[in-house]
Order: sequence, then structure tokens, then C-alpha cells
Amino acid sequence: MRLKTDPDQYRAFEGIKLKVKPGPHEMRWYTYNKPVSGDAEICVTIQLPHIVTDPTGTGAGVLFGGDDAGDFDFFFLWANGNASMLRYSKQSDKLDVPITPFKASRLDPSPGAKNRVRVRVQDGTATLFVNNQQFAAYRGSLPSGAGKVGIIVQSESTRSDSWKFANFRATGLQ
Repeated sequence: MRLKTDPDQYRAFEGIKLKVKPGPHEMRWYTYNKPVSGDAEICVTIQLPHIVTDPTGTGAGVLFGGDDAGDFDFFFLWANGNASMLRYSKQSDKLDVPITPFKASRLDPSPGAKNRVRVRVQDGTATLFVNNQQFAAYRGSLPSGAGKVGIIVQSESTRSDSWKFANFRATGLQ
């Protein structure tokens, strides 16, 4: 899998939606320049592609816990209805899976379906939600607060998949 971050060629705005379309077998991510300090909640509506040939090979999610070294965590949804939490280490170019993929009961995997995804980072725990239902919680090594936040997308191995994002927000907890 090739991990890429060069933005303009692979993303476009469609009204209020951001469309991201990585090349075949590519994963791309986009982060905000400033990290979110302290406990926070990150939310976004993710729209699945209208055409998918391999639902286990394409997905999208919320990136959080990013640090200046290029490491980050992400809550990822696959087009087959599974979800998980993954961690990328830029220094070792390694992808770890703290929460193994399993069926997210509230995730709608239909072509073009919209799902609201939320990550709450509080007191060293990341709690993951799909359509307002808790999917899982992870307590482990997280940066202080939410860190760098953003979105992440992966295309299938044989084709480019278009995922759309709307209503992204990252807010501090009171």
C-alpha cells in the first residue's frame, strides 16, 4: 500500500462536500495544520462510494492523535460494514491494529450511504461512534489531547474510489 499526502490532484469540493479519490491501492490523508489540544470530539459525515467492487479493500475515516513526527491513529470504516482503529507510525512505516475490524451494527454499507462518525478523546481514552452508537473504546498511548486531526481514505487495489466528507468539526470538551 502506498501512503500519499499530496493534496490537489486527489481531492475536490462538491458544494459543501469534500470528495477524495485516491489512486488504486493508495491511502491518502489530510490534516488540519494546528493540533487540537486537550480533550476533544471529532465528527464528520462520510458518504460511501456509489460503486464498489471490493468492499473489503476500500474505506475511509477520521484521523486523530497525530503528532509532529507523522504518527497518527484513525477510526476507519470499510465498505463491507466493518470498522476498526488503526495506528500508523511514519518512523517505522508500520500500520498497527489496536482494534481489530468487526461489524459496526449501525454502519450503513449501502452504495452512497451517509454515516456520521465521531471520535471522543478524553482522559487518555478514544471512544469511537458510528451513527451515534458507541462502536468501541481504546485506552492506551495517545498524545496529550486529540493532537492533529483530519480524514483518511483508501481505494481498492484495482480502482479509484470516491469518498465524500461533510460537516467536519473538531471541538474541545468542556
